[in-house]
Amino acid sequence: MISDELPLGGYEEVLLIRHGATAANAAGKYSGISDLPLSISGMQQIELRREELINQGMNHWFDEANEIKLISSPLKRCLQTAELFWPHMKPLVESNLIETDFGSWEGLTYDQLKSDPGYRNWLDSSPLLRAAPPGGESGAEIMSRLESFWINSINLSKLATTPKRLAIVSHGGVIMYLMTLITGKPGEFYTWQLQPGGAWLLNREGCRLC
Repeated sequence: MISDELPLGGYEEVLLIRHGATAANAAGKYSGISDLPLSISGMQQIELRREELINQGMNHWFDEANEIKLISSPLKRCLQTAELFWPHMKPLVESNLIETDFGSWEGLTYDQLKSDPGYRNWLDSSPLLRAAPPGGESGAEIMSRLESFWINSINLSKLATTPKRLAIVSHGGVIMYLMTLITGKPGEFYTWQLQPGGAWLLNREGCRLC
């Protein structure tokens, strides 16, 4: 457990889940805003992850009798992941949870980009201070949209009608930025990295990988 009190508003718990694997993940491509589906192995992976989380004592997240709020990125790989985890629910779709727009780097790999000086500078920069890839999105722009999303979520969480548990299905990069925002620890950006299907569980006392 990483133990610093977290600002979760009226939520008792928040679950941040990275979507399952895609063919682009397996190939090491920057998929960003490309609307790719889960691979067959990615779908199987999420089905197994659901059972793993239930076996870890998190069955209350998946019991139809327990009310949660479910929000997803609009991209197929996240919507499919949400459906596999919660087949009885339709998620709220939030455009601010979309992955980084990599611009002209979309669909390319490290090996294809490594000789580009702009890409090397981008890699070496602090994620929160990164300039935008050509035609893409900067670190500051990502943080701005996620801050807007999180402030709105916190405000809604204080309403008496809002469920006390919030599940968010999004992307690896977005979750690292969002965890940085919530914890207020920009120096630990890469600490929040998740494998496809990975998750962070947050409560007011801190967070843990699950």
